[in-house]
Amino acid sequence: MAWCIRLKTLAVALAWCGLTIVVGAQTLELEVAPTTVALDDVVTAVVRLVGDASASAPLTRPTLRCPSFAVEALAPHAGRRTANGRQWRYLLVPVEAGPARVDAVLAHGSADLTASVDLVVLADVANRASESRDDITGVRFVTASVDEPSVYIHEQVLYRFRYYFETWLPTGDTPQYGFPPFDGFSAERAGETPADDSRRARVDGRSFYVEEIDMALFPIVSGNLEIGPTRLVLPRAVSGGRDLLTESLRVKVLPLPRPTPADFSGAVGEFTVSVSVSDARIPAGEGARVVVEVRGRGDLDTITTGPSASSPHGEVFRGAVRTRGDVIDGKVGGARTYEFVLVARAAGVAVVDIPPLVTFSPARAQYVSSDPQQVRVTVTSAAVPPPPEPRPAVPWLKRLLAAAATVLAACVAVGVFILLRRRGQTKPTRPRRTATPAETTDALAAIEMGDGERVCRDVDEHVRAYASAALGVHAIDLSSALRDDPTSAARAVAAILTKCEEGMYAPSPPTDAQQTALVRDAVVAVEQFAGRASQPG
Repeated sequence: MAWCIRLKTLAVALAWCGLTIVVGAQTLELEVAPTTVALDDVVTAVVRLVGDASASAPLTRPTLRCPSFAVEALAPHAGRRTANGRQWRYLLVPVEAGPARVDAVLAHGSADLTASVDLVVLADVANRASESRDDITGVRFVTASVDEPSVYIHEQVLYRFRYYFETWLPTGDTPQYGFPPFDGFSAERAGETPADDSRRARVDGRSFYVEEIDMALFPIVSGNLEIGPTRLVLPRAVSGGRDLLTESLRVKVLPLPRPTPADFSGAVGEFTVSVSVSDARIPAGEGARVVVEVRGRGDLDTITTGPSASSPHGEVFRGAVRTRGDVIDGKVGGARTYEFVLVARAAGVAVVDIPPLVTFSPARAQYVSSDPQQVRVTVTSAAVPPPPEPRPAVPWLKRLLAAAATVLAACVAVGVFILLRRRGQTKPTRPRRTATPAETTDALAAIEMGDGERVCRDVDEHVRAYASAALGVHAIDLSSALRDDPTSAARAVAAILTKCEEGMYAPSPPTDAQQTALVRDAVVAVEQFAGRASQPG
């Protein structure tokens, strides 16, 4: 009887341990309804993070991947807290018929949580017209156009989608857009103009509100490319057809002319080159910063060979490369700056030569070269400090008295210090408050994305301050202290500091995705460092 009781007790204990493991773990669930849809329907997807409610919430929302759907995430960005964890909602607009698979991926700590659902998109659509009309909401139609039917490879094509409607929807709902995949192009959003009373258009005697979306398309292959229809899905409050499609468009993409110049930079567009120098007059041994700016309309990322600089009067070193993008009247462009540092060998006038930059101009249909440019820097001789004045000879007696006075002053200072210590008049120094791991992770999560150099600098400041205080070392000595620490948490913190340093001095600042990943990894490293005493090396 006793062994039976022991066996039951052991079974209860094992069951309790198993329950604890399941509750403590976190899993990702994906729910999509319905799973069989038509091209004129909208699918609702819910991603749930189920598990221990005490675990910290992730910094980013899950990513939904499916080439057959246009995905729109619904607010809030951090999701909504539920009794079992947290959930996020999405709208999926079908853009391609056939079997499809939706994958949800959530970066959670050092591992990714995933979930998948299979769907079927039916090609049978009752109404695939570009226009819809009824007695309540009036006439609605969509159009699509390109500004140029024939372009060169890497030349921008402006794709403009317009949605015309006579009245606002009575339910206040917003239509869902589904853009085609733009095969053969690299695409980016170039502008959006919402509908309002100040912008109304008259078509066939009717007055319409107009919503407009511009897409900048850059062909990456030559040949005849087809742009599929853009689809607009109206809410169910609109009768007479919920699915509006634009017509397909064709663009002829021409290759660049042959032969290609040997010094072609790869840039396709209309660009100008300007040169400036920070200091036109410098002392010998110091550097003068020369900045070459390439500005204009076109894809700056096609520049594979940037400007160069040389000087017969010294050494020229390459510096940072920075890009500032903008959009003017739907045309993507901006400016890219290349920095050089001149270190002259001797005093005089140092000359820096900037050779021509060869680009391809679609407007002229030919390769063009910028004018060679030259900047001059006046180099002055380094100032020589005057020799020290000779000190008058001091008699031996004066030297003896000065030494005695110094010894006496030292003895008096020591005596005063001992006396103050005995009387308890010295005040204890107040220890500096060290930021807690929670305060440090909150500060990291509050960093605003956008400027890559600033994000790297802020992450470095918070992580370095916390790790230095936790180890009790100066910030300058933190690198050597982390190398001496055998824990994996110390290696994680060292890796974050290295990424920050690389991001601050890289030729181009980190992108938004790289900034988000850096902040997420920094939070994980700080949390690991807080419990490093229990970690193995």
